[in-house]
Amino acid sequence: MSDVNTWAPYYPNAEVVSQDYDFIVPRTMGTGATIMVSPDDVETVKQYYRDLTIENLQGNKQRGLAATDWQVEENPDGEGSQIILSSVCGI
Repeated sequence: MSDVNTWAPYYPNAEVVSQDYDFIVPRTMGTGATIMVSPDDVETVKQYYRDLTIENLQGNKQRGLAATDWQVEENPDGEGSQIILSSVCGI
C-alpha cells in the first residue's frame, strides 16, 4: 500500500467518485482503480503527478511490488479534471 500512496496518491482536495478493487480494501494487494474529480484544470493536475514522479525518482524511492499509473482528462460531468489512478500490487 505504501508504494501506491508514494507513486499514485490521491490528488489534494479531489473527491473520490468511484473505487473498484479485487481485494479486501482499496489500494492494497490485487488490482484496483480510483476515479476522482477536482476543480483544478487538467494541466495543473498532470503537473502535480509529473513533479511527484520526478521527486520519487530523484529520491531513489523504490516501487516495491506495486505497479501504478495515472491518467488525467477533462471532467466529463462538469468543470475541472477527472483523475484515474490504477494499481496492481503483489504481482
